[in-house]
Amino acid sequence: MRTQERDTVQKMRLLTLVGMALLSLVLSACSGPSTTPTSEATQAIVSTSQPASPTALATSTSVFPTPTLIPGSVATFGSKPQSTLRFGFSAIPRSLGPRLSAGLEDDAILYDLYDFLLRRAPSGGITPMALDSWVLSPDGKSVVGHVRKGIKFHDGVELTIEDILFSFEQSRGESATGRFRDVIRGNLGSMQAIDAERISIAVTGGLWDTALTLQPVYPKRHISQVGWTRFAQKPVGSGPFKFVEFTAGDHLILEANDGYWDKEFAPKFKRAILQEIPDAGARLAALKSGQVDFINKVSVVDEFNLRRSGDIKIFKQFQGAIQWVYFSNLDPSSPVSKRDIRGALRGALNRTSIIERFWSGLADYTECPCPPFARGSGSDLGFFPYGSESVRRAREAVASSGYHEGLVLGEQVPIYADAGTDGIDVIVREVGGYWKQIGVEARVKKVTSTELAGLLRQRRATSGVITTVRSVHFDNGATYYAWFHSRGEFSQWNVPAWDAAIEKALSARDPAQRAQALDEVAFLVFLDIVAIPLLNPYDLYGARETVRSWAPTRGATWFRGLHLVIPRWVE
Repeated sequence: MRTQERDTVQKMRLLTLVGMALLSLVLSACSGPSTTPTSEATQAIVSTSQPASPTALATSTSVFPTPTLIPGSVATFGSKPQSTLRFGFSAIPRSLGPRLSAGLEDDAILYDLYDFLLRRAPSGGITPMALDSWVLSPDGKSVVGHVRKGIKFHDGVELTIEDILFSFEQSRGESATGRFRDVIRGNLGSMQAIDAERISIAVTGGLWDTALTLQPVYPKRHISQVGWTRFAQKPVGSGPFKFVEFTAGDHLILEANDGYWDKEFAPKFKRAILQEIPDAGARLAALKSGQVDFINKVSVVDEFNLRRSGDIKIFKQFQGAIQWVYFSNLDPSSPVSKRDIRGALRGALNRTSIIERFWSGLADYTECPCPPFARGSGSDLGFFPYGSESVRRAREAVASSGYHEGLVLGEQVPIYADAGTDGIDVIVREVGGYWKQIGVEARVKKVTSTELAGLLRQRRATSGVITTVRSVHFDNGATYYAWFHSRGEFSQWNVPAWDAAIEKALSARDPAQRAQALDEVAFLVFLDIVAIPLLNPYDLYGARETVRSWAPTRGATWFRGLHLVIPRWVE
């Protein structure tokens, strides 16, 4: 490593230690409230929401810690353009080999080091990459792709069809441990070369196009010479950045690939230094002092304080997740098996107020029964208004359903609340408060995410649950099946019409037809009020004045590449 770069990393590491020490001193001197316990979530039940805003801190002492403001002046920058941007991330990869990647941080950096067969664009759509065109056969059983000419690996060797065939087999092989292996295996069959420029791929599932965006291309000849272990520590790709230096769990240095073929996505700065800073307070201190230019995982509380200071920019992107109240029809004696009751519970909630008061507006309102921005999110479902009229109708619906003296919801089987969802105490309190206005008392039991998953699998959550659900790979098909199909892993419903509609959608191979069929599922479950979507939270990132803009991938659930960050000196 060059002396200057080593000094930079050492300064960042020192600042991390100082920040953690400061945070420890503050915490030891204060007796702030404790955080809600969390547990490891399953794929369909995950903790993704942001903490409540400072407004919520005044009314809740069991959810969020008191915000810590770390003292120190904010460094200023001169007018001279800088060629390096420094990133403070909560975690950096443990491996840089695509075949071995196992976590979100690994995946994010892969988009900087490698080209993939297709690209998930910042708009959320799918665009060409190593394949410059592709055509799905009329019967939906195969896709033919044309290999782009002129792509070169970082060692100067041209990317060929042999590299693509090799990469595809590696991703599907038994020794592969990549996080997306099952998606590729489940939706793509064999791959064959038609000629030197075209490949034919067997299509076995409706997520075939998404699977192609998850398939990186790496150099067959180079890997055959050095082996996978060495390659994962010092990779050679063809992406927008080249590898320079890597220490797992500490830092990663990348350099711009000046000859990158796609000028739109070529890096706008010369060098990226990534420092792992797990502690949120130390990460924030590093940003405020100018030791880093960009950080991830900014809390809502910290966003509020940074916004007041005016020195830091906040970038936000939607999570591919929603927090919701989810119901059931499995127990006919349960009040929530009645559509009128479910409609009353929805009409009583002022969801926009919850978002504004407790998330500082850093979330969005949606009527979609599954995460928005993913395929099949039913974007034309409209907006269900809240007001005195909706509350009046909700009271009437409760009374006309036979509950003239009010209703106790969860009397026999409680409503289960997922303790792994950030802010769950605030959500339970607010939802319960609005329901009391229409004569409904909610009895809620908080359980861990693992316990909740077990209850759902046993079909025992017949009064409803409050949790977070996310889409999988920009597509709601798997989510609809898991939660609404009678044989779904977490489903508390048995509606034959839904089963047929979901199966129709999942069997569609044409992306447009699949999207339309999934939208029809969204409309069906929306009409039956199977769940009340509460909010769609943001992921928050902080940046100094050295960063002009950032183009996040719409609906992505993780940071999607350093090459999308635009420094201030770019015109």
